[in-house]
Amino acid sequence: MEYANGDPKTNKWAKMRADAGHPEPFHLKMIGIGNENYGEVYLENFAIVKEALHEKYPEIKCVLCSGAFIDGKTCKTAWQLGKEKYPDVYIDEHYYRSNEWFYDQVNRYDHYERGIAKVFAGEYAANDQSVPHIPNTFESALAEAAFLTGIERNSDVVAMTSYAPLFSMIDGMQWNHNMIWFSPSEIVKTPNYYVQQMYASNIGSEYVEYMGELPEKCYLSITKDKQHYYIKFVNASNEETHVDITLEERIKDEVKVTVLHSIDQEAVNVLEYKGEPQYHVWPEDKMITGNNGNIKLEVLPYSINICVADII
Repeated sequence: MEYANGDPKTNKWAKMRADAGHPEPFHLKMIGIGNENYGEVYLENFAIVKEALHEKYPEIKCVLCSGAFIDGKTCKTAWQLGKEKYPDVYIDEHYYRSNEWFYDQVNRYDHYERGIAKVFAGEYAANDQSVPHIPNTFESALAEAAFLTGIERNSDVVAMTSYAPLFSMIDGMQWNHNMIWFSPSEIVKTPNYYVQQMYASNIGSEYVEYMGELPEKCYLSITKDKQHYYIKFVNASNEETHVDITLEERIKDEVKVTVLHSIDQEAVNVLEYKGEPQYHVWPEDKMITGNNGNIKLEVLPYSINICVADII
């Protein structure tokens, strides 16, 4: 931490950073103490490390492990501590579950207690363990996109999310649900990568409540900032549908929509050890017309739609 944040004029570790070519601090703000740890010894050590760290760096947040699973005693113990003893920490939740689990958990964080520790979803991915060692399918990307609408709605509780695993070498994998695959000369971006890219690039600072009824198997999240509304609409059904959205502020007539879509839910983007990537799922842009603050969004079956509306 001294290497990352210290003053090279007064700190020997920070001077090593400057000598290595980075005189400016890295502005480290958070540190994870352990990974998927749990139990009495871990919690005793966490308390010791946290206390020592905050004596010198009170502004740095600590991340408390909740074990390797989202349910069970170890996770409950972490949250009990996050309520009673460590309301200033982030609690690291991990879940690698089925597509159905992610759909079922869209409203998960609606029910988390406010005013205590926050969630860091440090590792997560939807995956089908019955299909080993292939890139993620579009179906898993669709389930993750639906789940993330619930994350955005509860961003007062869920401070951060982090997809995992990130990279895997073709013919050298350990897991089957990697976001980006690579060979010695090429990479391929999975549909799940595009979900992360689309969501992370289009998010406001304020959540906007939608008061209407959604069609079955459809999921919605709206955020805004001073310049834009960002509308995320996921249609996980096999039928084309639409939604009418009325915004509080006037918007420009032209609204950009980015769509990730595939009728084949088992579609994957493929890369062999030798050869170029083969893309079967990728996002495409189109323009639709807004009417003052009204948007009529027509959406394809099995699609993820990101609308960006400019505020006038």
